[in-house]
Amino acid sequence: MSKARQLADLGNVYDDGALSNRNMVINGDMAISQRIAADTDASTNNTYNCVDRFYCTAGWTGVNQRRDTTDAPVGFSNCLHVSSATGVGSLSSTGNWSTIQQLIEGYNIAHLNWGTANAQTVTLSFWVKASQDGTWSVAINNGNSNSLSDNMATHSYVATYNVDAVGTWEYKTITIDGPTVGSWDKTNGAGVTIYFNLGSGSNYTGTTANEWVSGKYVQTSSANNLYTGDNQYFKLTGVQLEVGDTATPFEHPRSYSDELARCQRYFWSRIQTHTIYAGDYGSNSFATFDFPVTMRATPTVTATLNKTLLTDYSSQNSIQLYMSGTAGAITAANPLYADAEL
Repeated sequence: MSKARQLADLGNVYDDGALSNRNMVINGDMAISQRIAADTDASTNNTYNCVDRFYCTAGWTGVNQRRDTTDAPVGFSNCLHVSSATGVGSLSSTGNWSTIQQLIEGYNIAHLNWGTANAQTVTLSFWVKASQDGTWSVAINNGNSNSLSDNMATHSYVATYNVDAVGTWEYKTITIDGPTVGSWDKTNGAGVTIYFNLGSGSNYTGTTANEWVSGKYVQTSSANNLYTGDNQYFKLTGVQLEVGDTATPFEHPRSYSDELARCQRYFWSRIQTHTIYAGDYGSNSFATFDFPVTMRATPTVTATLNKTLLTDYSSQNSIQLYMSGTAGAITAANPLYADAEL
């Protein structure tokens, strides 16, 4: 078989989606949003409250995010849509940053061997549509917190990309050499964090683009600020991070249920009012039910019940609630969820 034929066949394999589990980003097509209905605005005030696994920061009035099902590039049905009604102008050096970010669990990046002489190259690819053309920044670091002010990142890579036309979906790829230095979590903590910068203060502005530097940075000095004017937007979908120096087609073959299960390792929710049946436990009662997947860590459980919760014995595998009163049906009103996010 000729080399040309081998390369053609390899390309067909990519197109057919046979090379699965390439993408280290979870929910990169923005299809899962357990916390809120599609096309519904949610706050961006430093919280997970919209598209699963993506954390959006912008603590200003009039900034919202939503899973947008009305606008996406060909081959996609959803995007993460951040909108700003009113500009805020300049950003202070210490107090302001705005990013769309995903913290990737250490187990999922351990094979990269980052921090060693065998560190592997990765390629980040994504689709973007924005109300401003020009230079934007995206960054990767070894930070362990969603809050940049609390983030203990020691090494950052800030790359720039150009939006060529306002209001047009554009495909971008960025190749990053693996770092041979730094400490990168390889267990169930935050191994790598990806930041799509929307506008941040000078404390988070690096002086060098497209190489690894010491410190925690998410933008360059030439990067756009989404909040310089009124009625601005930034839309993102098709986010993929994979090993190698070539971007392959987005990994669509995962079923919806498979991707949902990946999200439920970090957050599990029952939105509707429903009933839990508890059994007697001494003079009180005890209810338990299993999660569909093992969660990343013991979650924080939030439940609105018609009984008094005495102790939460929940684990990575199940919710276990010890309550006052005798056994019977327990109404669990909205919300009931378990949170083990990074």
